Amino acid sequence: MKKLRKPSIFIGLMVAALVCFSSCDKINHTRETVSEFTSTITSIEKMKGIMEEHNEINDFPKEDIEELLEYGRSAVEHSKKIDYDFLNEIYPKLGTAFEDNLVKGIDLIVQGYQENNQQLADEGSELVKSWGNWFEENVENIKPLSFLKDRFQ
Repeated sequence: MKKLRKPSIFIGLMVAALVCFSSCDKINHTRETVSEFTSTITSIEKMKGIMEEHNEINDFPKEDIEELLEYGRSAVEHSKKIDYDFLNEIYPKLGTAFEDNLVKGIDLIVQGYQENNQQLADEGSELVKSWGNWFEENVENIKPLSFLKDRFQ
C-alpha cells in the first residue's frame, strides 16, 4: 500500500508554484517595460538623427518628414506600453519625467511636423531638452540605466 503524502507538502508545493508564477508574471512585466522603454529610446534616437540634419520644419524634404513622423509615432506607441510607476520604483520620478517631458515632447514634435507648426515642434523640443537635463542630473544615481548616459548628451 502506497503511503499518502501529507497535505502540508502538497499545499507547500502549490504555494511555491503560485509564487513562481507570480514572479514570472512580474519578470515578464518588467521585461516588457524595459523592452518598450528601449524601443522608445531607439525610435527617438532615429528621430534625433534626422532632425540634426535640418534647422526648421521648412528645411525638411518631404521624405525626411515622413521618416521623422514614422519614428515619432513609433516612439509614442511604444511609450504607451511602459509602466511609468515601475520606472518610478527604479528611481524616484524617472517614469514621471520620462512621460511628462520626453514622451510629451516627442508627441508635440510629431504634431508640429504633421501640422507644419514650428512653434508646436519647438515646444516639444523644449520638453525633450528638459528631459535631457533631468536625466543628466540623475543618470549617475540610476544604476540600471547608466548604460544610456551617452544617448542624451
